[in-house]
Amino acid sequence: NTVKIFYDGVTESGTAVMLESYLPEAGLGSDWHGEPIWSEDEFKRMVKEFDAAGVQVHVHAIGDGAVHATLDAYEEALAENGERDARHTITHVCAITNDDVKRMADLKVIGALQFLWMYGDSLYELERAYIGEDRALAMYPTKQMREAGVVVSGASDAPVTPYVVLDEIEVGVTRNSPFEGEE
Repeated sequence: NTVKIFYDGVTESGTAVMLESYLPEAGLGSDWHGEPIWSEDEFKRMVKEFDAAGVQVHVHAIGDGAVHATLDAYEEALAENGERDARHTITHVCAITNDDVKRMADLKVIGALQFLWMYGDSLYELERAYIGEDRALAMYPTKQMREAGVVVSGASDAPVTPYVVLDEIEVGVTRNSPFEGEE
């Protein structure tokens, strides 16, 4: 009773859909925001149809533009099909605006976050190179999400990220590497 839809790619390759453009130094052009995998109409249609059928929709959305568009689709589906305990989910939610944090809580959308991604590793260095240090450091606002009332769950994203629960918990609590020598 669950379907997963990819809305965007990843920040460190310039394929995450962002509201603000990537840095020119990323080599993607002066106004590159990433491109969604689906057209807006097709994406919203899919979400509405799955929701109407009672299927929980789980969307891969890394960039704040992808998160925003996913919340738009969930909001429209629930308005059209009627409020229910849908438990729709956004996985990753690496970048999100303050307004969308509140909207995510109001819509009761679950955030399936990858805690193992939340420290300054080599992927962070790539993210910083693509979107700048301020935006990269603002990723994963877990505390803000929790305080706003978003249900936050952990997820491994296996096989991309190894499924080692204690490492995930350690990073989620400390925001530091669980691996010796990476403190």
